[in-house]
Amino acid sequence: MTSQIFPKLSDYDPEELVLMADKHDDSAFALALSKHPAMKDVDEFCEIITGIKDPFANMAFGMHVPDAENRVLAITEQLKELVCPGLFWVGPCTTPTNLDEILVQNGWVHLASPPAMVIDLESLEAPQLLEGFQLCRVANEGELSVWHQAIANGFGMSIEVAQMFGWNPSDQIRFYTAFLNEDVVGTTALVLQDGVAGIYCLSTLPEFRARGIGSALTLLPLLEARSEGYHVGTLQSSKMGLPVYLRLGFQEVCKLRMFSFGMP
Repeated sequence: MTSQIFPKLSDYDPEELVLMADKHDDSAFALALSKHPAMKDVDEFCEIITGIKDPFANMAFGMHVPDAENRVLAITEQLKELVCPGLFWVGPCTTPTNLDEILVQNGWVHLASPPAMVIDLESLEAPQLLEGFQLCRVANEGELSVWHQAIANGFGMSIEVAQMFGWNPSDQIRFYTAFLNEDVVGTTALVLQDGVAGIYCLSTLPEFRARGIGSALTLLPLLEARSEGYHVGTLQSSKMGLPVYLRLGFQEVCKLRMFSFGMP
């Protein structure tokens, strides 16, 4: 039996830190989407093409794209046939290194470059919680359906897309629903991968924003991970979340690149 290794932020040199953040993101979504019947995960490359008319329901990502020119062409042709939009995620460590060019040649457009960020968990302080706030870990399929509806409302996505995140009872991925008294107010997820704790699927319902709920959704799972021996946290930030994460002490280590196809 091998014991869990919990690296510290100081254990990484700058290049290793970029690789860790890049790989963690891919691994997290591969795990979160692993139960979906359309998910294909082969040799560090994942694609999930559902045909749902939402780009987040048709994605490709991974550290290495095998036979990239033919793979990108095949995905592009599939999206054209289904008449649905898609997203292709490229990290700073993704190979081949000319993947951006291959995507553009096939009609993909650079959409955004969200930052990947890290933090030393020892620096975190417990958040000030609103009276009546609770963060509850999802424990069964019924509770996951509440989480699905909450993340759909928080991100403004269809329930079909939210339901792509399947039930996974392992400790490696943990879903949480936030409540304020009787109201569902947000979601978050904790992914424990390679000794690093990552925050994903963080959403706050619009009517409950700007009340410190986003900070609580970030901090509470990471504090839980710290109590289990983890030292390093990571996440990928939206424009809306960036000021919150900077205020909490996260630092940017690299940018991911999101390419879109078939979007207006």
